[in-house]
Amino acid sequence: MAQPTIQIIFPPFDLRVAYGKAADRLSAFVGKDVTLGLAGEVRNLIVARTRSGQGIAGTFAPYEQSTQNSKGVGPQPVTLTGPGRWLDMLMGKIDEPGDAIVISFDDTEATEIFTFHQVGTKNMESRPWLGLTAEEEMFVFAAMQRIISATTVPDMCMITGLPRS
Repeated sequence: MAQPTIQIIFPPFDLRVAYGKAADRLSAFVGKDVTLGLAGEVRNLIVARTRSGQGIAGTFAPYEQSTQNSKGVGPQPVTLTGPGRWLDMLMGKIDEPGDAIVISFDDTEATEIFTFHQVGTKNMESRPWLGLTAEEEMFVFAAMQRIISATTVPDMCMITGLPRS
């Protein structure tokens, strides 16, 4: 079974180059990896949405009656939090060339459980959760643009207090 993973590849080449340079400058200035921080925020978006019972295409399909009976639960929203702490094991990383954010699991059991939900089985509807909604994609794109903007000369002068020249 394939591991549930998404890659958010930084947009068109010119923006990718501008973002890469800006993120490097800002990382050096603040002393931490800005892109890794953005990866963590993307991961947090996915976890929060999933815990609220929403997948990338809307509200998750409800549990089948037989599942409700076996779990001893009534008709309740599916939030994929039943698998306990596993949703917390979702990781936000940067790929090796540094031009994509990768969201995935390192834990085999978590990978298996959440893959079943992502793609479904013959006895269970799919509940696609790993990915970004259009609104979340806009948030990530806007965050990248803010990072670029923050490292332009006028904005850096405001941040550092250095005179514009």
